[in-house]
Amino acid sequence: MTHLRCRLAALALVCLLSQNLLSQNACAQSLWHTDLGEARREAERLKRPILCHFGAEWCAPCQKMERTVFTQPAVIDQLRASAVCLKIDVDQHPELAQRFGVERFPTDVFIEPSGQKLMESTGFHPPDEYMALVVRASRRYSDILASRQTKPAAPVVTSPEVGGDSSQLVKSAPSMLMLEGYCPVVLQKSRQWIKGNSQIFTEYKGQQFFFTSPEARQEFMQNPDYFVPQFLGCDPVLLFTADRAVAGTIEWGAFYDNRLYLFTTEENRRNFKTSPDKYIRTRVVLDVHQIESTFR
Repeated sequence: MTHLRCRLAALALVCLLSQNLLSQNACAQSLWHTDLGEARREAERLKRPILCHFGAEWCAPCQKMERTVFTQPAVIDQLRASAVCLKIDVDQHPELAQRFGVERFPTDVFIEPSGQKLMESTGFHPPDEYMALVVRASRRYSDILASRQTKPAAPVVTSPEVGGDSSQLVKSAPSMLMLEGYCPVVLQKSRQWIKGNSQIFTEYKGQQFFFTSPEARQEFMQNPDYFVPQFLGCDPVLLFTADRAVAGTIEWGAFYDNRLYLFTTEENRRNFKTSPDKYIRTRVVLDVHQIESTFR
């Protein structure tokens, strides 16, 4: 009789655990949208970012996240409170992966309801790290919404359109000079710091660049992201550790994977060099108005 009661108790415990697991799985599944349009409408209503999680059944890290991250109650609660979640199987929706430029899996892309990218992160994240990522994206979107409501209208200036003559004018807001006027093309190609000509310039993402020749400017415009400092010249270590967009300086510049990064201190540059992938795995999309003003 005692053995029978023990067996019945054990069976009841197994049933209870199974029910809890099924309940957690059901709760996790109800969190995820499968249609981008539906997710956008929900995000607009709630004023939240959209988390687009790209994965595949054949992707081992993706399946590990499914088992060990997305089933955690704390992760589910954080996702439900901070974002509108969209799960995308890249085999079923390759056009979405191509649209967002996703080539590695898993990848998490945080976007505004309009489709503008906020952040992008690749690879497996354990629960605590993943929740921190979600909180960071949510806070960044809230800050952007607040800045748009309070930002005054910028004065309008004119400058020559790149590749055309001075009679062709485009309107643009005042921009910040990057690299202290050194030519980004010469720097990228020969690692030499040579000042550009202030009469040969262009603006890209609200930042101004000088060039040593019209040919260098034209080469820049063919692939600007290859030549500009990453993260709009902000210190990637501060972005990662403190979520602060602070412009680095050419004094503390460093190339990694043939891309230029600028830092605010020698210590940050040294920390970056010890583990660069840690700091660049999460890509933050910035606007120039988000860069903190600094006095040097």
